Amino acid sequence: MQKHGILGGTFDPIHEGHLTLAQVALTQGQLDQIVWVPDGDAPHKAQKARSLYVDRCRMVEQAIAPYPEFRLEILPVRATPHYSIHTFQHIQTIYPPSEWYWIMGFDLFQTLPRWYQRHELIPALHWLVAPRPPLPCNLQPIIEQLHDQGINIQCHLLDISPLSISSSQIRQHYQHSNSPHPSLPSSIQTYIAAHRLYSPSPQDRSAHQGNLNWDR
Repeated sequence: MQKHGILGGTFDPIHEGHLTLAQVALTQGQLDQIVWVPDGDAPHKAQKARSLYVDRCRMVEQAIAPYPEFRLEILPVRATPHYSIHTFQHIQTIYPPSEWYWIMGFDLFQTLPRWYQRHELIPALHWLVAPRPPLPCNLQPIIEQLHDQGINIQCHLLDISPLSISSSQIRQHYQHSNSPHPSLPSSIQTYIAAHRLYSPSPQDRSAHQGNLNWDR
């Protein structure tokens, strides 16, 4: 049975921190493959994605292209928000029976006791957690909260330097500068410039709507 990791997020935009996290999880979790799943408007996030879903999927596809162990999966269209349980159920229909790992930062790990259908989802996977500054990274209080809810969890803290860069910081950079951001792969720098993503002026943004039926 193979070991697959799931790395979800808005990826608005994907950056070197995401790629580093995936590579560390691949090695330390001894995974065979990592499935990247860009999401839409995540139910737990107050700030919605600023760029189109098609743009975020294309950026992920370009950024992970050099890595044969990474694969992009596109979620089916739903009339209601995608929760993580829906993502996992969809992924399971695509891959053969596998041992599944979910990769996330500690900030998101802290929200697990409030996740939708967590009693079904959490015991079905292993959870690989990365430190996120400035939060003190102690998994035990979250484990105890879940145990109090009758949920068992298998989790592991990744040995990785805390990731200080965030997609929101990169978007803010482009609000004030046209220069490429150093934490982006060169292909993503080019994509952002070509499509004028994150431009401070709405009239400067690309008017394309795009769709997900591109040649892959």
